[in-house]
Amino acid sequence: MKGKWFYSVFAVILLIYFVYLNFFLPVQGQNTVIVRKGELARDVAVKLKEKGIIERPDLFVSLAKLLALGDDLKSGLYSLKKNLPELRLLLYLALQSKGGRLIRVRILEGWELKKIASELSYRLGVDSLRFLRLASDTLFIRELRAQYPEIDSPPSLEGYILPDTYKLPWGVSEERLLRYFVGHTVSVWRREFRRDADSLGMSMKEVLTLASIIEKEAQVEREKPLISAVFHNRLRRGRPLQSCATIEYVLPRRKKVLSFRELKLDSPYNTYLIKGLPPGPIASPSTSSIKAALHPADVDYLYFVSKGDGTHFFSRTLAEHLHYKRIARQLWRKKEEEAQKAAVDSTKNGEFIRDNPLTD
Repeated sequence: MKGKWFYSVFAVILLIYFVYLNFFLPVQGQNTVIVRKGELARDVAVKLKEKGIIERPDLFVSLAKLLALGDDLKSGLYSLKKNLPELRLLLYLALQSKGGRLIRVRILEGWELKKIASELSYRLGVDSLRFLRLASDTLFIRELRAQYPEIDSPPSLEGYILPDTYKLPWGVSEERLLRYFVGHTVSVWRREFRRDADSLGMSMKEVLTLASIIEKEAQVEREKPLISAVFHNRLRRGRPLQSCATIEYVLPRRKKVLSFRELKLDSPYNTYLIKGLPPGPIASPSTSSIKAALHPADVDYLYFVSKGDGTHFFSRTLAEHLHYKRIARQLWRKKEEEAQKAAVDSTKNGEFIRDNPLTD
């Protein structure tokens, strides 16, 4: 009788332990794994094995088939322990809803839509290709304009996602995400910038476009109002902006130095050939660049040329500009010589030779 009692208790303990391991064992840990929408159980199992979270991926896949849970794995960004029971983890991934989890996503100044889409794909499981297609979809932009008339009719939503740190839900749709970003940008615009833009007679698209060019051209904060002044002065006089940054935007690959052939590129973004602003922004501008676009320095500069250290020479006349270009080239040559002596590779040398002159 005592023996039967002992085995009964032991069986109950084993059952409780089994239930604990496979239903209630905590799974959160330090090992990050991303499960994407529609990802197959076997592909998830491979990633879990590589991270050391499970030991038997074949068992994980077999259990998924047996319990018909292979199509029910919830997409999400998971932080998991190592050496978890396969059944416990499978149940967790199939039953644990991640829809309400907020993920911190930081979008930096000067990022383009392609970079933003890549970051959102990694952080939120967003389909980056669909995100980019939707951001350039004329009908979708028209719908947004009906709700937010300020955005005008840009060729894409490039520049309409303000740099910031956002808390966003995992698995949010690309459409909802873009609507949220544009709504946030318009809200900030109405609150902080619209009045100053109206006083200049500039639309939201024009300000964001100019600010994005300033963002790409300026490397030092204090020079942003000066660079803005150069562009404002050239716009008032009907001169092309002649910004290399706008040409780089439409090139397949970003370059430090543009060729004469590229300066003649047939594109509405080639501000060496067209007058006025390009069709839309070329990146997400920072708040400081937007402020610079709205508040240019009170100077009559028409030109600037890079010194090669992040700062620029500014000038009023073409003669002054050509003089500073000669000095700048001497500085670049000196830096190149120093770089060669220090055995710096050719890629890094390219950082010192970008010429960004504004010439007639």
